Amino acid sequence: MAQQAGWIDLKWHKIQRDAARAVDFDGDGQFGKEDAKMAWRRVRGVLTANLPSSAGFSAGFLVGAYAG
Repeated sequence: MAQQAGWIDLKWHKIQRDAARAVDFDGDGQFGKEDAKMAWRRVRGVLTANLPSSAGFSAGFLVGAYAG
């Protein structure tokens, strides 16, 4: 909205270049199949980090909250 109103001037070519760099995990200059695989591995690693201890804590918390 601010750009449409003329309050700010966005450099779309720089935004596009920086966004492309952020998702180009294999460094070939393009977002492709290998980049998608690498991105999924990172997401999966974040989502499953400390999962066993988190699951045990959550189950115990829910049982305690239900019994209380």
